[in-house]
Amino acid sequence: MILSQKTKDRLEKTGLVLCFAGLFAILQPFWMLLYQYGFQVLCIGGFMYVALGYVPANVRVPKAVVLVLSVLAVVVGFLVLGIILTPILVR
Repeated sequence: MILSQKTKDRLEKTGLVLCFAGLFAILQPFWMLLYQYGFQVLCIGGFMYVALGYVPANVRVPKAVVLVLSVLAVVVGFLVLGIILTPILVR
């Protein structure tokens, strides 16, 4: 199975829609439940948009999954590195 350009574009647009929905949920002052889940939705949408930017069109799905997981590993690695180094650098 191949990830077509059309599917890739749809997934990127879905990521953007999730980003906007997450921002709306964070910035609205009416429902606390929307506020609570807004950041998670924003992060998922942002990650989708950024990770799919590294996946070329017309590539096989297993290779696309490996590329997306590689981007996730880099992001998590930087987060862990920041968590470890922050107390050392603040002292």
